[in-house]
Amino acid sequence: MTAKLGANQSDIHVRNRALVLQIVATEREISRVDLARRTGLTKTTASKIVSELIAEDILCETEVAAPESGPGRKPIFLGISSGSPCVCGLLIKRNLCTAILADYSGRVLTREDYAYTHSIDADALVQILFNLYEKVCAAVSRPVLAIGIAAIGPLDAAARRLGAPPNFFGISNLPLGDIFAEKTGLPVWLISDASAGALAEKVYGGARARENFIYLHIMNGIGAGYVLHNQAYGGDSGQGGEIGHTSINYAGPVCDCGNPGCLEMYANIDAINRKVKRMQQALGLSSTLDPCEPRYGWRQIITAAAKGDICALAALDEFCMYISHALANAVNLLDIGHIIVGYDSEQGEDILVDLLAKNLAPRVLTGDARQMTVERSAFGGDAPLIGAVAQVTNRLFAGRLPIGGAEACLAAQEAGPAIEA
Repeated sequence: MTAKLGANQSDIHVRNRALVLQIVATEREISRVDLARRTGLTKTTASKIVSELIAEDILCETEVAAPESGPGRKPIFLGISSGSPCVCGLLIKRNLCTAILADYSGRVLTREDYAYTHSIDADALVQILFNLYEKVCAAVSRPVLAIGIAAIGPLDAAARRLGAPPNFFGISNLPLGDIFAEKTGLPVWLISDASAGALAEKVYGGARARENFIYLHIMNGIGAGYVLHNQAYGGDSGQGGEIGHTSINYAGPVCDCGNPGCLEMYANIDAINRKVKRMQQALGLSSTLDPCEPRYGWRQIITAAAKGDICALAALDEFCMYISHALANAVNLLDIGHIIVGYDSEQGEDILVDLLAKNLAPRVLTGDARQMTVERSAFGGDAPLIGAVAQVTNRLFAGRLPIGGAEACLAAQEAGPAIEA
């Protein structure tokens, strides 16, 4: 099918409405005057669109108390209306499923988690996700526009199908998108967790103005999401970014994926535990981590390292050393100078970012014109969850989905699923 290249007046109006919505949703404390300046629209055009969206209960205006010393009128800022449609985001991990409802600004309205340690099959996974979906929908009396699902990989985003994730109870080739579209009647999109994290940073995070960056996702496994020339890049089928299955030792043991010496075989929580235990027991080093505890969790290791625990620091440094070998390949191939790292820890515990930057620096081909920067995700370990929502709102902001109330939700349902990135 030939792509439509021209644009009529109706197309331009749709794009302008989407642009106005995007600026209001992603900026804080913006007025009508500021909006016209940011969009490049005339004040009349911007104000007319704002009035339309307020009448449709998409936007609202809020009068904010002026500073005590400030004379004159109270400023009036634009925001997302409490009656506007919302988006459901679902996240699938190896031991946890989560559902949220969020408004167009990415603000989470309600959240439900389901942790499991027992074995599950495909039918049980679908039922867990659908139960979570029903719970969040029951908690918020607003229409739901669409559903975004972020999941461990590999997956086929175009076909909205979960592939065969390693160590995931043998679940494979699960058509999650089709199943949820049929169950809910809503448009559904599927994205890998790492790509979702990258999209969250681009749409709502601190990387909105960055043209290129890599999002490194460290959770049960290690993945990477890429934003190239302001667009999230997932590859032909949406499973690009499997950096955890980059071979860093061609003579190493064979990974579950079939390749030798994959990164995840060396950089994982079990390897960190072995390193800590060896230093505690064989070397007799003191540690804030209880040596009698059989296994330390990820947050325990991060917290201990942030407090200067020598055993946790050494183990985490080795972990980052392994990651830096694989990450340097991606950085050097793509010539990208900014890395965002998403992982679960307390606010202010940036020790992993510091160690990764230290290990990465000597392996990256930086020039005088470029300086490598590594920073922690604004969303911590929740970036993929926010990204599940962002894959829907990103389409809204591009004018590829209707943004209005109940009628728009019905139109989105009738339009069905789309596969564009």
